[in-house]
Amino acid sequence: MQGAAAVRERYAGDAKSFGGSGTTELEILQSGSSGSLAFWTGLQHAEVGDDKNKMTLRVTEVFRLEDGAFKLVHRHADPAKS
Repeated sequence: MQGAAAVRERYAGDAKSFGGSGTTELEILQSGSSGSLAFWTGLQHAEVGDDKNKMTLRVTEVFRLEDGAFKLVHRHADPAKS
């Protein structure tokens, strides 16, 4: 897959598979901050779609302090291995 249009189309299709309802819970394993940067890493446990498929993602998010508030600048998530 190449190009912004292809990525946007793929994301739109993937998002539809999650349906309109579901639950999510964040299990933070580690977090920290220094100056204007902060992060957390952990597990996102979710039930998604009409069939409530269970999934666990390993997640890292990085934040930067901008105009007095921390803003998300990077997120990485992939399926957690059992």
